Amino acid sequence: MTLEQLISDWKAGKEVRLLHLGHGHVVRQKLTYKYALELAETFLNSPDHSMKEFSKLSRDIRPPRLLTAEHEAAESLAFVAVTRGLEQAFAEYSDHQFFIIQREDAA
Repeated sequence: MTLEQLISDWKAGKEVRLLHLGHGHVVRQKLTYKYALELAETFLNSPDHSMKEFSKLSRDIRPPRLLTAEHEAAESLAFVAVTRGLEQAFAEYSDHQFFIIQREDAA
């Protein structure tokens, strides 16, 4: 699956297979992934894929209610997924570290 397809499926409210990020509770996972995928989509659509641009974008859209570990995990995933590919972002993790999740407030 490509990053673009993952973002599209997430936005459509489809079930997606993702890596646990930050806090383990499903509600926290949804908040973290909402930010990670919004950031990834914004960065994908940016003409500048530099770390400086990524840092600026993350500061601009970071939700204040995320815990530090959650926004750091989201930002790390988004940056690697955009610059190196989704497969590379998930490459070092085993099956038991993934779960199925669905966005409830689908557009």
